[in-house]
Amino acid sequence: ETGVGNRSVSQRLFGLAIEHFEKALLSSPGNKVSLRNLGDCYTALGQYDKALDSHRRALRAQRNDPITIFKYALCLDQAGRLDEAEEMYLQSLELDDKHTNCIVCYADFLWVMRKNVDEAEMFYQMALKIDPMSVHGHNNYACLLALARHNLTEAESHLIVAVNTPNNAYLTIHQENLQQLQSAQSTTTTTTTTTL
Repeated sequence: ETGVGNRSVSQRLFGLAIEHFEKALLSSPGNKVSLRNLGDCYTALGQYDKALDSHRRALRAQRNDPITIFKYALCLDQAGRLDEAEEMYLQSLELDDKHTNCIVCYADFLWVMRKNVDEAEMFYQMALKIDPMSVHGHNNYACLLALARHNLTEAESHLIVAVNTPNNAYLTIHQENLQQLQSAQSTTTTTTTTTL
């Protein structure tokens, strides 16, 4: 059932995935992976109470698992429970300080939710130092550079890395971001030339 649930998630069929994860949990009620996946599905559907319950059950199954804690942090973040989310992001990173997805998501949290651009930038840079090919890290850092720092040239260099990374599941989105950035750069160049 878990395998069918995972395939359903990859096809964004969250309702079907929930059915399969719940069936899998009947035979193995403490399976942290099924519980996490169930929580992720409920989060994707905006059913935060059910999502949080699933993530708490996964945490009871294995208290110090950094991935389970990270998934719980994401759910808390999306549910708007920011102080608890930050605590969980930091707890996850304390257990695994090389988990680049958690580092990038925490940087996103710092930038978007806490409006702390300097600290967010530090975490993006940390993630890219650990994994120089982190597509997520390059794309999101490029967004910060373009939108918060107005550094379009450096933002473009990060988006180019993201676009040219093999097996990029978000290639279309990253290509669109790059095109928008390049369009903004040409508009800025034209405006600057015109005002001179």
